[in-house]
Amino acid sequence: SQLPSEVPPSASPTLSPIVILTDAPSPPPQDQSIRRIAEQMNQFYDASRKNELARDRTDLRDMLERNFEHARDVEDLIMQHAHDKTHKPKERDKRQLNDLDAGDYFADLPDFITQADRDPFKCRCVDCDEDEVCGGLWKGKRYPGRGTSKPEADTDVDLHSEKVHIVVSHCKSSLEWMSDFTKGHAIASIHIISKCGDPVVGAPDGATIEVMPNVGRCDHTYAYYITSRIAQRVLPEDLEDSVVIFLKDDISSNNFHQSGYWNDFGEMIQLASSENGFACGIIPGDVQFGPHNFFLSAYHEVKTLFDFSMENYGRNIKGYASDGVEFTSDHKTLGSWYASLGVQQPPSELVQVCYGGVFGASVSNIMKRDMLVWKAIEKSLSRGSNIQEGHYAERSWAGLLSTPLQPFKVKALFDKADGAYLNKSSMHGALLKRPKLYLHIGVAGTSSTELLTESVVADIAKLKSDGYNVAVHGKWDGGIY
Repeated sequence: SQLPSEVPPSASPTLSPIVILTDAPSPPPQDQSIRRIAEQMNQFYDASRKNELARDRTDLRDMLERNFEHARDVEDLIMQHAHDKTHKPKERDKRQLNDLDAGDYFADLPDFITQADRDPFKCRCVDCDEDEVCGGLWKGKRYPGRGTSKPEADTDVDLHSEKVHIVVSHCKSSLEWMSDFTKGHAIASIHIISKCGDPVVGAPDGATIEVMPNVGRCDHTYAYYITSRIAQRVLPEDLEDSVVIFLKDDISSNNFHQSGYWNDFGEMIQLASSENGFACGIIPGDVQFGPHNFFLSAYHEVKTLFDFSMENYGRNIKGYASDGVEFTSDHKTLGSWYASLGVQQPPSELVQVCYGGVFGASVSNIMKRDMLVWKAIEKSLSRGSNIQEGHYAERSWAGLLSTPLQPFKVKALFDKADGAYLNKSSMHGALLKRPKLYLHIGVAGTSSTELLTESVVADIAKLKSDGYNVAVHGKWDGGIY
């Protein structure tokens, strides 16, 4: 069944062009090595094949000899433009590079360099199981773990070694569900901040309870916890091995109005402990409009995201009391509000966004931000209960707490996306991709195969207009259709 989305059924998605990054990703600095040599040689090769290498051959030879003289097996490799005349290098004891068009340039390079699926600075896919580094990027559900050479997010972090702290933003709901939710995990501390004047029912054993005025809803609770309580609970020596899980008092289906599904507690700890340092409580799903269906990414295009502006918000299924404070703020867009926080480092082209107000983060990532930023968020959210700033904060937590993506991962996400979702009152800027439909035709000559093939060919234009990519495979003399 289709989960309801945040967007009215009558709304329609608009695909905006995705700007594809053209610059090659820059790997982290490292010592000159065979790996680095091969990477640079591959880049030079690609450039020459595209007629983009405007470097004099003599200068290039000198540069290669200066950079690679410690690696004799590739020291005399010479890049030669495809349209240049034949050039005979000086006699040497070292190997020479054959003309790029005449020989196999990659033949003598290490396999782990020449095979794209093993390149540590290139994603094979962003929504698959095969790529252990990038395969979970699209939905933000898998990242390599920290402190180990193993890249699998589900095997490399010992959850029992992580010190897990929980903060709960409470209003009216019972917390009896928390025991089952956290079952099997050792919890270092639980701090409950209650705001609506109702008693806290079902608080776990050992939890501390603090009563505060009802301002800023859950987002203010989280900012206050970071500025005023986290230092009391996390010891300095535990900084690198601690995570905080931020929870609402109700994570039932009745309080779920996004497209996707709830993440479980163990997965949230795992993701928060990974190199990403952040875990969203909701894994994004798809959004459907009439016959069209699009898969949502956890990552948003920043320029579009920062244009988000919700003019009003009327959802109040819990019957929260109104304080009479005006919803709209002085900041008409998310970008304006974000700029007011004093964040020193601007976000990259793509940032993770987490909807629903439930997430986890490593304490080390929390502390990487200047405390003045968290205090600015807390102050901004103190203006009232149901305010525009709360929706800005909801869309900013992941970007502020997660580890920025490396350029090659940004490029891979852009390459995968078909567009960005445009709806200024909803998931504005979310990357979208269309589903792909593959029809596998059976043995040629059977009546069912012939009828199905005829139908697909006749309706191929309609299928493509609905956003499907169709590949029909059959055992035909002409190959694959």
